[in-house]
Amino acid sequence: QYFVVTIILLICFIFSRDKTWIFTSGFVLIFLWFFVLQTSYPINSPKIKDKFYFINAYFWNEDSDKIINDIKKLQPKYLAIVELNKKLYENIKTKLNYKYEFYYDLNVYSFWFFTNEEIIQKKVIEEKNYPIWFVKLKKFDLFIIHPFPPFNNDLYQKQKQFFAFLGKILENKTNFLLVWDFNSSYYSPLFRKYFWSYYFHPVYSWNIYSPLTIPIDYAISDKKLKVYPWNKLSSDHIPLIIDPEIDYISYK
Repeated sequence: QYFVVTIILLICFIFSRDKTWIFTSGFVLIFLWFFVLQTSYPINSPKIKDKFYFINAYFWNEDSDKIINDIKKLQPKYLAIVELNKKLYENIKTKLNYKYEFYYDLNVYSFWFFTNEEIIQKKVIEEKNYPIWFVKLKKFDLFIIHPFPPFNNDLYQKQKQFFAFLGKILENKTNFLLVWDFNSSYYSPLFRKYFWSYYFHPVYSWNIYSPLTIPIDYAISDKKLKVYPWNKLSSDHIPLIIDPEIDYISYK
């Protein structure tokens, strides 16, 4: 946001021919680009007993090795992926050792969940616009969603109806964890209306190292939780590493 605002100011200063502010804003742009936008996320794995790893893998991603190697290194107990293509799925099945899985194939909006913990219940909650993937585990109830981006009014209305439906489900839930590619940010009035009262940790997760990076991947719970942004791999989204013990300070 600072980068974009500075560009706008720079354009205004160029038209006003104010050399002092032109050089000042140019210096700020250079500083933001090299020292803020290019800053990496931590490379050390957080010390979590039972890691939950979530990523939008980008359906057209042909370089699945980086994601596989990252998962092998971290060894998460829970693994949730959206936009999982056939190549990545086959690599997970052959190179990683997970006992249980739950998948729902929607092509570019596909979903897979892998774990070594026995799944008590798994089902797809049907809503007229988008599915909700539900997994009941020993410690928490897991919901995973992946709505379309609200590029036009029709898609916005679908998202509005969907979040109203999801909000009703969560009203009476305890010990739940909701992970998603929200395809919109927490600045959205829909997010604030239905999910602002829960605990979450906003992470700039899409198109990082760019002035257009936005926070669209989330973990939300009725309990306090902690979320770690992870390093960029071969997807346009970075992974999120979540502590499912949900007993940390609030990041709301």
